[in-house]
Amino acid sequence: MLQIKMLIKARPESRLFLLRMQSHVDSISMTPTGLRRTSGSLMSLMLFAAGILSIFLLGYFRFFQESANIDKRLQHQQIARQAAISINEEALIRLKREAFSPESRIAALLFNAVSGTECDIQLPFSSKYAGQLIPQGYSCEYESKVKVIGFTRLSPDGKPYASKKEGHGIAAITSTVVLRKDREEKSSVLASYKLETHLDYLVLSVFPGTSEHPAFDKALSVRNTGGKPRIIPFVTNRLQLSFNDLQNNSNVIENWGDSSLPYQEHSLWTAKNLDPAALNNAGFIDHEKRHINLRGIVHCQEDIKLHGNWEMRGRGVLIADSFEISGAVIKAESKDFAIFYARHGNIVINTDLQIHAGLIAMNDKRSGTVLPGKNADIHGFIMVDRISPDILAEKSLDLTQNPIFGDKSYDHQIIVGDWINFISQTRQADAHSN
Repeated sequence: MLQIKMLIKARPESRLFLLRMQSHVDSISMTPTGLRRTSGSLMSLMLFAAGILSIFLLGYFRFFQESANIDKRLQHQQIARQAAISINEEALIRLKREAFSPESRIAALLFNAVSGTECDIQLPFSSKYAGQLIPQGYSCEYESKVKVIGFTRLSPDGKPYASKKEGHGIAAITSTVVLRKDREEKSSVLASYKLETHLDYLVLSVFPGTSEHPAFDKALSVRNTGGKPRIIPFVTNRLQLSFNDLQNNSNVIENWGDSSLPYQEHSLWTAKNLDPAALNNAGFIDHEKRHINLRGIVHCQEDIKLHGNWEMRGRGVLIADSFEISGAVIKAESKDFAIFYARHGNIVINTDLQIHAGLIAMNDKRSGTVLPGKNADIHGFIMVDRISPDILAEKSLDLTQNPIFGDKSYDHQIIVGDWINFISQTRQADAHSN
């Protein structure tokens, strides 16, 4: 219309012709043919918009479906991960328990310490309750193994330990879980999870009987200040000792070195330089439960006083400056044993109740001794620097043999550390799981 008006202004002589043309155009636009053209354009526009909307909805549906599949895969991975963590925790407990038992396969594996060797860890708890960790309609396969990563029999300064079998190494626990979806025809793998943890472990000796000092299977060993060292063996299962027995019924030790002290060359101790409060916090001496829990060699840098009755659990050595025992010390199981070693002072016994322990009182001043305030009933052995004639003349010293102190199968112990120094996690999900 704008163009027509401009032409009219430009050519006034053609005004009548253009007006007639405009009237003709208007008449054409109002015909049925013109209406059909307009409706066809609207239909095309609507079809185009519908196509765009369909593409958008299809993309949104696919995005939503893929998001749901991702959520399922993440859920499957989480189920497998939680199962692997639970199984690995039981494997760690079983490792520590079986490593402490000389008869177990795990103890033999760690003791022989051949790098790369491995064995299965039996998991009775997981076998019974693993199904409760898995939702209905799913199942899992799992296994745990322990493997020796490395082992050395040399101290950090490159020197060998006191015993040739002692050393320290790294043990690896590998727990693997495979999660499956149970179906009628087949069981498909949904996710797998592998958890590997590394822990330090020690092989140490608790019966350091060598040619330089007597073993612990003797009843009484005395490193006299004057004269030669003497021992009284267990002729019978139970002995009541006197000073005359030490003079007349003892054997002279020719090769007990003057400066030899038990455990002085050992650097592989479970714990060192603890005070009495730390002993209680670590559970070695539990004052609340009245339990003494020993594994390996534990050292306290102060005096230890055991008042009242105690139950002794585990197998090991407790070293302190001195000891005062005023009650019974009874072992919980037949294979349990304890050795109390006073490094600087004496062992004072103020009870006639049974004490299930080997007693050592030796120091550089050659003054260590056992002082029974009452008639002492020792189920173990005694090893001291000296024995006063007055002690054995006025007090009874009864000794009952504990055969385990002469059993070399309990000499070396394996202590698995509590701290995990390496952890590796590997997970995999089936891309077609649904």
